[in-house]
Amino acid sequence: MILDIGLPIGEIMYQGDKIFVAHSQRAYEPYACSKYVEWGFSDNSVRLYLTETGKALGIFENLHLESITCVKWADDRTIVTTSRDTVVCIWRIVQSRTYELKLMKCLRGHRETVHTVAISVAYSIIVSGSEDKSCIVWDLNRLEYVRQLGKHEDGVRVVAINDATGDIATCSGPVLRLWTVNGDLILQKYTTQIGDPILDCIFYAGRTGEWVPRELIFTSHRRGTIKAWEKNIVEVEHHRSSYQQAKSGNMSMSSLQHSLDSMTVSTAPDGNNSLQVAEDESVTRARSRQRSQTMVAPASNLNKTRNVKWALSLKHAYTFEDRLKVDGGPLPNIVSLYVSR
Repeated sequence: MILDIGLPIGEIMYQGDKIFVAHSQRAYEPYACSKYVEWGFSDNSVRLYLTETGKALGIFENLHLESITCVKWADDRTIVTTSRDTVVCIWRIVQSRTYELKLMKCLRGHRETVHTVAISVAYSIIVSGSEDKSCIVWDLNRLEYVRQLGKHEDGVRVVAINDATGDIATCSGPVLRLWTVNGDLILQKYTTQIGDPILDCIFYAGRTGEWVPRELIFTSHRRGTIKAWEKNIVEVEHHRSSYQQAKSGNMSMSSLQHSLDSMTVSTAPDGNNSLQVAEDESVTRARSRQRSQTMVAPASNLNKTRNVKWALSLKHAYTFEDRLKVDGGPLPNIVSLYVSR
């Protein structure tokens, strides 16, 4: 099925047997889709509408000093707005005779335009991505700074949260990074070889309460391409250097001496010869321990250790070239994803 709303798609939602498709400057209320907000107007306002009739329920102006870049619902009465003025604001929708927006908190921490925001009610966090190459995690309940997620090589334009595990995905250019909810980097992955940026990212975590044996992540790209990634554990082989083996005492004297003999010797200005790499005290201690040992383990068991790490493996790449070509025009970029549960 292909729906054409005449504008770039920003959001896709299913409620019962109905599908709600919004352009890039519209966001539906998350539970019943009974209301939606729009932004991007010349007066820099956010406007609230009734979904069934399209009636305007409220027009809210002067929410930010500069243009609004993103609006997301936290629940059916709370919205989060981001702007070029570097601020993330949380607003409560209050209904009396009319609808009003009450400012709950302005969150400051970014230095440049805030492009996007993701919200997890399950983990009570807000994650914002900015042109300053940073992501910040905020506490949704206390409305305060929690931590910053490392450093990215480019502005962060896509952020997603897995409500089942708390994992956070941040996308900067073609690079996808996964973080734990505590801010530890799990992995990073270049999703394309030609540097095309990631346009959207979404987790598949199964239905509520459903155990999913594997964690899937979908990314969208230019020219009608969608990629499905699986998060899994891989075994890596780590080769230890001679210096590291000597420090731990797991290297024979003959091997250690060979490594030292192979170092380049340079001549100091005073004519004395000096090793380019100085011998550490720990190496000296390793020599003493080795002299006292009568047997040495086989080298094949000493020069490698095994450990495991998280990785993303590409399960499938969907390219809808034939289906998405309209009247012989160029292939569209896929800027929004939705995975049915």
